[in-house]
Amino acid sequence: MLRRLLPFLLLPILTACISGPQTPQQAVSALSAAVGGSSGGRCLPFENAYSEQVILLHTQMMVTGLTCADEFGQPDLQNQYRQFTADHADTIRQAERLTRIRLGGNVSDFDRYRTEIANGEALMVTDLGSFRYCQARRPRFDTMLGRARTTFPAYASALTHRQLSAVPGCDASPP
Repeated sequence: MLRRLLPFLLLPILTACISGPQTPQQAVSALSAAVGGSSGGRCLPFENAYSEQVILLHTQMMVTGLTCADEFGQPDLQNQYRQFTADHADTIRQAERLTRIRLGGNVSDFDRYRTEIANGEALMVTDLGSFRYCQARRPRFDTMLGRARTTFPAYASALTHRQLSAVPGCDASPP
């Protein structure tokens, strides 16, 4: 399934390579600069960083669901992702709305941002191979599905706190 999806995920990066940057890494950097990139290494208000974290985690779930059914021995993995999305629709929609506003309110900028994240995950699958990628993502997938006694919002909040705490002088406290 991911092989059928990869051309669509990689199209914005390839387009950027053709029109400007010369390597996929430069294309990702160009796209990141165009839409603000992820909050990693920057001090954002907690609510904005949390929203970006939710989008990142949800996108990782999507790629894991499309890629890892065989490696997890769970043919219904994509359905688990869909159920996760339905269960957390309000949290995800709120994160999308806040991030879209932070990016200037333009839907196409938000779509590029989201595609950049998915492309990064797809490139990880390509670079690591699906077996290693799935091994690395399994604990996170299980945690977000609630198999590790934590909820998705609490997990995203903890990751956001850890990320912001690493930035000198940044207030990592949730509102």
